[in-house]
Amino acid sequence: MRSSFSLVSSSFALIVLIFFSHGVNGIDLVRGTCKRVAKTNPKLYYPFCVRSFGANIRSKTADLAGLGIISTDLAISNAKFIKLYAKNMLKDQQKGDGGKALQDCLEVFTDAIPQLNEVKQAFLSKDYSTANIKMSAAMDASSTCEDGLKEKNITVPSFTKKNEEFSQLAAITLAITNLVNNP
Repeated sequence: MRSSFSLVSSSFALIVLIFFSHGVNGIDLVRGTCKRVAKTNPKLYYPFCVRSFGANIRSKTADLAGLGIISTDLAISNAKFIKLYAKNMLKDQQKGDGGKALQDCLEVFTDAIPQLNEVKQAFLSKDYSTANIKMSAAMDASSTCEDGLKEKNITVPSFTKKNEEFSQLAAITLAITNLVNNP
């Protein structure tokens, strides 16, 4: 009886040690990756990067490519939100230049979502060059949308914030494609 208790407690201690070491390594990888991507682009905010990954439990055990998948998933969710937001705003403002700018936002994010799905598939198949190309194309959605709104003097702070978040997530993902291609 005593030897089985000792075996169980030893096994439990080993499992706890493995669990916590992966958690620490995951946090270190997130911080290190965020530092590296922030150095590649002065517009990338290190705290946003760490916060974004920290909010996703998968980042604790992810490798670098896994962080690319996570940032892509976050960008997809963000793009879907922006698309829906633009669609709802468009219902309220059908006519005039504002409607045209919102329609443009709706279109660029409608186009970006399948591109982002292709980025994720490229990460999953370890085709990081394709992930890079597709993300480069998709990341223009936020600036195209925001520029169109500014031209028409449309200011919606919550919309602008989501556009900025998308831009950050896309830039993080793009930087990760470069890191996995050139470790």
